[in-house]
Amino acid sequence: MAMSNTGRAFRIALCALLLGSSAFGALAQPFPSRPLRLVLTFPPGGATDVLARVLAPAMSADLGQPIVIDNRPGASGMIGTHAVAREKPDGHTLLFGTDSIFTVTPHLYADAGYDPFRDFAPVAPLTDLALFLAVHASVRANTVTELIALAKAEPGRLSFASPGVATPQHLAGELFAQSAGVQWVHVPYKGGAPAVNDLLAGQVPVMFGNLANFQTHVTAGKLRLLGVADPQRFPGLPGVPAIAEALPGFAVSGWFALFAPAGTPVEIVARLEAVTAKALRAPEVAQRLEALAFRPLNLERAQFAARIRADYERNGVLIRARGIKAD
Repeated sequence: MAMSNTGRAFRIALCALLLGSSAFGALAQPFPSRPLRLVLTFPPGGATDVLARVLAPAMSADLGQPIVIDNRPGASGMIGTHAVAREKPDGHTLLFGTDSIFTVTPHLYADAGYDPFRDFAPVAPLTDLALFLAVHASVRANTVTELIALAKAEPGRLSFASPGVATPQHLAGELFAQSAGVQWVHVPYKGGAPAVNDLLAGQVPVMFGNLANFQTHVTAGKLRLLGVADPQRFPGLPGVPAIAEALPGFAVSGWFALFAPAGTPVEIVARLEAVTAKALRAPEVAQRLEALAFRPLNLERAQFAARIRADYERNGVLIRARGIKAD
């Protein structure tokens, strides 16, 4: 039997209503709806891993879902970064980004597999990190000035370790050499922990690194801190000089931030930003970060995006001046 025009119109309207309800239900699905994955581009034990594992529990409690730490080191951070760039932009996979990934690596590789400005949305700036200049206890230098004299007396003989090519620690060593007029050899590792192990063994005598890497070993007398790469002395260690006292203007630090794949809905990014900011303010988190020389980056997302661009340009100049090449 033929359907009347009225009946046909009613069925069309009913189908549209049902489809609209289905779409609304999908859009209204609460976030997060499953555990989150936080991808780190360095192995366990380094600064990124420490910071992520301090923050994750506080964020997880607020989000109501576990946060799984996924360490994916290799290829100067490109493996993990590329993987996150290709993930579904739904907020459930995040990148624990570092300044080297966004402002250095793209200068070193013609095809890094990602574009730092096109493929990612900044979610929340986290912290920056004071870098300290440490030497093995056997090194015949107790000050930055004495280390410079030692390096000048034996050009090319001293070496310094870093967690990898073009990390902030590597760039600090290159800037030091440029500023002091010395020649020394860069020895890159796949992460901070293996670099510190060889520093402790005396395989490499010098390293720029974070306080978490060095503090226990300095207390044990195995390492010595000669300076901090901040413009002024670090408040928690006023007895350690700023390197700038011997090399005016010397300053290097590394930053950490959360990023989502480009296209992640703005409301999800805003939720993650708020949760992250709350976690950073938690007393137990703030105390732990202060003890490890991490300092919260009190920047709005727009301000942070501008800093990323400025760091990208500045690091490009240093990389070209020092002739830094990829592994």
